[in-house]
Amino acid sequence: MVFVILRQQCQKESYYKDLVHLFQDTIFQTVVGQSLDLTTAPVGAKVDLNTYTQERYDTIVQYKTAYYSFYLPVAAALIMCGINDQDILQSTQKVLLELGRYFQIQDDFLDCFGDPAVTGKIESNYGKDDPSKVKVIKDLYTSLDLQKIYHQYEETSYKSVLQLIENLNVPYNKQVLTLFAEKIYKRTK
Repeated sequence: MVFVILRQQCQKESYYKDLVHLFQDTIFQTVVGQSLDLTTAPVGAKVDLNTYTQERYDTIVQYKTAYYSFYLPVAAALIMCGINDQDILQSTQKVLLELGRYFQIQDDFLDCFGDPAVTGKIESNYGKDDPSKVKVIKDLYTSLDLQKIYHQYEETSYKSVLQLIENLNVPYNKQVLTLFAEKIYKRTK
């Protein structure tokens, strides 16, 4: 459907081909992320935790969330405004993928420690809504002091993203990236 809309609305524009390629690339990246996620934790099958590494998690986050949620909308806007220089797009992508990673880690944190009345998410233990199992996992996370570790990560990540934005040398107003970072910083839902 997205390609029908792009064709109807943008086909005569000089940026049409670049925009279509951006959407194609993003769809591919999202499918890769979703596939990695599903093969790491197959539905109905026993999960092999040996396959769930930090590297695998980071790759899933980048491909499943960061590209389409953060990079795609900004890159599309840049391309439509005539900014299609690969160096500019790549430096912008670096910032937005890091912001997407922060967002997904934050989302995972809120899945466990967020207030369900605020987040709208039902407490679960990897898809199992058995309260006793949820409690075991939450107790483990509490004993590991994951809330403190997360809040340290949140501060470090936010400052790192702001520094990446500050260091960008781009012909557009970087404030849009700062606004994205501020919008999700310390979010509760």
